[in-house]
Amino acid sequence: MQDRKERGSLEMRAVWTKNRIHGLRQTFSFLVRGYADARVSTVKDLKQNLWKRLWKETHVEYMPNDCVRILLGNKPLQTTNGFPVVLPKTMESVAHLVAREWNQLTPGSIGKYQLSLTSLVTRAIDMKTWKEQKNGEETLNVLYEQLMNYLDSDTVLVYAPSHEYEGKLLAEQKQRYFPLKANIEELFGLQLKYLDGDKGLIPNKQPLEVKRAAFQWLRQQNHWRLACFEQITRSMKSFVIGMHMTMNKMDTKNAIECANLETKYQTEKWGRLKEGKK
Repeated sequence: MQDRKERGSLEMRAVWTKNRIHGLRQTFSFLVRGYADARVSTVKDLKQNLWKRLWKETHVEYMPNDCVRILLGNKPLQTTNGFPVVLPKTMESVAHLVAREWNQLTPGSIGKYQLSLTSLVTRAIDMKTWKEQKNGEETLNVLYEQLMNYLDSDTVLVYAPSHEYEGKLLAEQKQRYFPLKANIEELFGLQLKYLDGDKGLIPNKQPLEVKRAAFQWLRQQNHWRLACFEQITRSMKSFVIGMHMTMNKMDTKNAIECANLETKYQTEKWGRLKEGKK
C-alpha cells in the first residue's frame, strides 16, 4: 500500500515537472521572440534616427589652400581613423563623386560596397597621414607585413595537380600565370617560389630576399597607389596581380579571370550553387 502511494506520488511529481518544463519552454520562447522583435524594431528605429540626425545633404566645400573637402550636412567627412578627408583642388571631381555616393544612400543601406570610392579615398588619406607622422612608420610596416603574406599563398604561385580536370587547369595556369611570375622575377631580380600541386600541399614561404624586395617596392608607392594595391591584393588574394594592376600592366578583366581560374573549372564541372531566398 505504501509502495503504491510512493509510486503515485512519484508519478504526480513527474507530471508536474513535465508540465513545469513545458511552461518554462513556452515562456522562454515567448521572451526570445519578444526580445528579437523588439531588437529588430529598435535597430530599425535607431538606423532611421541616426540617418535623420547625421545629415540631410552632402556637398563639396572649397578651402583657401587650394583644397576641397566633403561635408555631410555641416560636418566634414573623416576617415575611420579620424583624419579629415581633404583633397587637392585638382581632384575636385573625385570629391564630388564621393559626395554623390553619400547623397545616394538610403536608410539602412550604408555598407562597404555602397561606398567603394569613399573606402578607397579614406584609406589613401590614412596612408598619407601615416607617412607624414613620426610614429606612422610602424603602422605602415604592419600593413606591409600583412600584404607580403599574400606572396606565400599567392593565387598566381599555386598550381593544380596535373591529373585535375584532365590537366586543362594546370595548362591554363601555366599559360596565364608564368608570364606574370616572370615579370615580377625580372623586376626583383629574384626567383619566386611556387607550389607544385603534384608534390602535395606543402608550405610555400617566399625567401627572405623576395620579402625584402617586396617591402622596398611597397615603400616606393605613394598613398594613392598603395591604397589601390591593398584593395586589389586583398580582393584577388594575389600580391602579383596587385603589382601588375598598380603598374598598369594588367586590365581588370584579365585580373578577375586569373584570380578566379580554378573557380571557373569547378563551376564548369559541378555547376553553381543556387542562392537561397532572402
